[in-house]
Amino acid sequence: MSGRAGWAAAVLGLGLLAVFPFLGPQIYFVRLLAGLYMQVALAESWNLLGGYTGYLSLGQVTFFGIGAYTSAVCLSTYGISPFLTAPLGGVLAVLVAVAIGYPSLRLRGPYFSVTTLSVAFLAQVAAFNTTQVGGGYGIQLPSLPLPIWQTEAVFYWVFLGLAAAVVWCARAMERSRFGLALLAIRNDEEAAEVFGVDVVRAKLKAFVLSAFFPGVVGGMFAYQISYIDPRSSFDIGLSIDMLLMAMFGGAGRWAGPIVGAGVVYLLAQTLAFVIPSELNRVVFGGILVLVVYAMPQGIMGFAEGLWARRGTTARRIRSPA
Repeated sequence: MSGRAGWAAAVLGLGLLAVFPFLGPQIYFVRLLAGLYMQVALAESWNLLGGYTGYLSLGQVTFFGIGAYTSAVCLSTYGISPFLTAPLGGVLAVLVAVAIGYPSLRLRGPYFSVTTLSVAFLAQVAAFNTTQVGGGYGIQLPSLPLPIWQTEAVFYWVFLGLAAAVVWCARAMERSRFGLALLAIRNDEEAAEVFGVDVVRAKLKAFVLSAFFPGVVGGMFAYQISYIDPRSSFDIGLSIDMLLMAMFGGAGRWAGPIVGAGVVYLLAQTLAFVIPSELNRVVFGGILVLVVYAMPQGIMGFAEGLWARRGTTARRIRSPA
């Protein structure tokens, strides 16, 4: 689409999604879509680093947990609404990302992944052993003082807005010189440095961006569920989900995490209803393995390949013998 047509389609789509709660759906579907938007925001955040630089972080849940605890402590101790403090959680996540990223981004491949994973484990252990934030008991939070339908609608709009913000950031970055620098790093880091790319600065900037949004999302999620603890706030499985959704849809493409989160999250929710929990994970994992094997570049990469081959075939048919 052209620039104006694309913006018009995006605004129209967001408008239609925004009015969904007013159509009188069941609360379950409002909460389901709110969860989907949250997953899109998290997967797209991971994509800002992992997709565009190839640095596979397994510790993104660290920033999610920092945001969750920041909002929870501010609400339970000082009575300040997470709607005000969630951005503060994003800022604290950024500060931690700078402290972690400056040394760890000099590592490559599995060394970087293991380092970020270790940080997530350390953050979880620290939360378990810090009584000022509830320790292993966690923190119980008051619910939003609204009827249940209005509460779910509020969080629906919050997560929709956050997802839209992260997607916009990824799309703008992909079309910028900064995005091209990150893609050059992913393709060949040494060559990118030779051609004048400040590799360390570019990677650190991407890491910081990928940390801010999970911090904000974590702060709002804590308020939505009204309870946090170290086990759920720093669950390594959430980092795996971010990576899986982004790569399933097509890492390194702004639309990839949207598609991946939509397919993976909704498929998981559907299987949870129709298959017993013990078998659910086996079937779900098997489906994902088969799809990834068939489409190693993700759904978007597979679709782009089909489109390119279709264009090549069409040109051959039109060309004279």
